[in-house]
Amino acid sequence: MKKLIQFLRQSARGQSLAETALVMPILVLLIAGVIEASNLVLVQNRISTAARSGARFGANGGEDPGILNVTLNTVTQTLSLDPNIWDIWVVRAEVDDNRQIPADQFTFTHVYGSQMTTLYTETNTVTFTNDLRLQIEAQLRLNENNDPNADSSGLKVVGTYVLYEIDSILGLDVLPTLLNYRTIQGFSIMRRAAVATSIDQTEGCRGVFPIVLEQGVRTISQAEFDAIRPQFTYPTGINVPRWEDFPRQPPPGTTAPLLQGLEGYVFKFNAGNFTSRNFDWLKWNTNITALNGGGNLLATSLTWPGNSSDHQNRGDSPNPPPGSWPYPFTFRGFAEAGDPEDNQLHGGDFIMRDGVSGGFGGLNVEQTLRSHIDSQRVLRMVLWDANGDSAEPRYRASGFAVFRIRGYSTSGGWLLLELYRLDLSCGQTINN
Repeated sequence: MKKLIQFLRQSARGQSLAETALVMPILVLLIAGVIEASNLVLVQNRISTAARSGARFGANGGEDPGILNVTLNTVTQTLSLDPNIWDIWVVRAEVDDNRQIPADQFTFTHVYGSQMTTLYTETNTVTFTNDLRLQIEAQLRLNENNDPNADSSGLKVVGTYVLYEIDSILGLDVLPTLLNYRTIQGFSIMRRAAVATSIDQTEGCRGVFPIVLEQGVRTISQAEFDAIRPQFTYPTGINVPRWEDFPRQPPPGTTAPLLQGLEGYVFKFNAGNFTSRNFDWLKWNTNITALNGGGNLLATSLTWPGNSSDHQNRGDSPNPPPGSWPYPFTFRGFAEAGDPEDNQLHGGDFIMRDGVSGGFGGLNVEQTLRSHIDSQRVLRMVLWDANGDSAEPRYRASGFAVFRIRGYSTSGGWLLLELYRLDLSCGQTINN
């Protein structure tokens, strides 16, 4: 009897091992499937976010190179930028009076990638683009109640279509279920914001920030960027930009001038007054001496959304203003140096330099710069020409450009700016 019990116990133990051996591969496959599915969801979210970021940039007037740059920058620290695993298109369309998108008003432009993604062949066809055009057309007709009777006539839209080739992180490409999801797709389309007309372009620029830049600067090279990277005052740590964060640059070994710059090009401006390749701070008018309630004049003008067009009475000093001031009160906005009756900022106008001591004007100014860097805002700034007639204490504006501030160094005395666009939407003068 004792031997029988021992035999049964050994048999049960052997049966448990056999069951475990049978079940374990299934459990491993289930765990692997969860990991793979989670990776697919994570990458899909990143690609969708990148597509939305690119479309949003285009909706605000961005050109194709800038849309590409923003799309890639969204994932530059989380996904590989190898062009062999990407294909990106920019979509542009305009709806006619019949709420339709004619074929000649629809473009589907390939802007990045080696055309090697799994779905590229079927995507790059007339059939696909026609289907996409009709889908966009139908979507734009939907109102807030999802009824197809919204008036979409005249709308201009821009979007981003992204293909990203994903690898199995556990090497399970042999599973048929996973093979159907090798290419992640992202698509977003948004309405384009209105762009200034040729008439509007002659109006004075509003929302300008008090930073003046010498227009003769050229893009920074990778060697120079690597040399100054340890000098960053802000951002710090892992947030210090890398060269790979700026994928849209001139060909290696070359640089490009600012006035021929494309969106995404990066420029370094050195602190200084009336020197080539410099940046300097501006003061919007010669009259104001102090803010009502205190505060730093320069930091206040640098604060979003800017005060270059603020011509209200805020009780600032001097109050009342001197007799030479052609207004009944002091304001914070622009009035041309030497011709204060002109309070619309155009190219050709003279602007006072702020004259702050030190390259960055103190902690308040630095805190404001950091806010712009963290929020990745685009800021309209003033250009000046070192070969023109700017001279202490006035700069003559030669034009305007829109940049993102990517970092600065107090020890090195420089600003690192990423070009958004050269700005011809305002402040243009008419030559008679």
